[in-house]
Amino acid sequence: MLHVLWVILKIILIILAVLIGLILLILLLVLFAPIRYKVAADIGDDIAVTAKVRFLIVSVNVIFEKNEKKLDTFLRIVGIKIGLGNKEGEGHKEKKSKPKKEKKKKNKADESVVISDTDTANALNEDKTENSLVENKTIEADNPIKEVDSEADIGEYDLWTDEDTLDKDEKKLSGRIKRLFKKSKRTIEDLDGKSEDEIKETLYQKLEKKVNQINEKKEEIEKKVNRFEKFWNMNCTVRTREYLGKYLISILKHIAPKKIKGHIRYGFDEPCTTGQVTGYLSLLPFVYQKGFSLEPDFREKVIEGNVVLKGRIILGYIARIVLKRYIWQTIKMARKI
Repeated sequence: MLHVLWVILKIILIILAVLIGLILLILLLVLFAPIRYKVAADIGDDIAVTAKVRFLIVSVNVIFEKNEKKLDTFLRIVGIKIGLGNKEGEGHKEKKSKPKKEKKKKNKADESVVISDTDTANALNEDKTENSLVENKTIEADNPIKEVDSEADIGEYDLWTDEDTLDKDEKKLSGRIKRLFKKSKRTIEDLDGKSEDEIKETLYQKLEKKVNQINEKKEEIEKKVNRFEKFWNMNCTVRTREYLGKYLISILKHIAPKKIKGHIRYGFDEPCTTGQVTGYLSLLPFVYQKGFSLEPDFREKVIEGNVVLKGRIILGYIARIVLKRYIWQTIKMARKI
């Protein structure tokens, strides 16, 4: 009996050890297996960008073409392609919609020909137009235009309210000034015939309401500013700022691409601008990598070429820097602001 129990316990312990080993293996793979990325861009008349991020047996691919307005995203797992999204350009939509428009035009043309051939249809149309005119006149007579007689109606023409949806022209300063003048003119017309006391009281109420709104917003902003100042001067925030200040450059170096290949030819309107840009670019270290070259053109305005960037990210390296107790305290406090 004891021998059977010992065998069962041994099997359970072996299964637990295998599960713990698999968990540790997966954890080590996630932390120390590199996430490799590759970005290739062709610059010229057409801009095409291809990006690929690969981690173990999974890769995510993104293809973008500017002229065709195409964005294709797909996932590969052990070589099996799974589409995530495909946005085609407007040109494809126009090709599909053109036959429909032509059919509609043909249908309208056929209907107009049939109606023009019959005299009775013309007579019916004339009767309909006369009846519609008579009906419109009766409706206007029954429903006269309402005049603004009360202060509640004046509230509809508030000078200080702003519309939620505005056109591009109305969002400009000139458009907003025009709208303000139109509202002012409309308000003056509506207040015509009222006494001075009523007009003063109405405008005073509007002004008081607007001042109260401004004061409320001001108080909210002051509260947020005070909270941010307290958060910025907390011990955990100060330690986090000092710690990240030391390791931020190393994190950026780790994330930055390790290999850059390609050729870029560029030029601007003025040769002096091209020379200044060339001087600034010469200060960057990646310019001197093998397989990469820059060609300034002092004669014409142009930018063309191709670039390939390759790099890797190890999550364990970043986790070693980020997993600090006071960093998480800072994040927790920042969510409460």
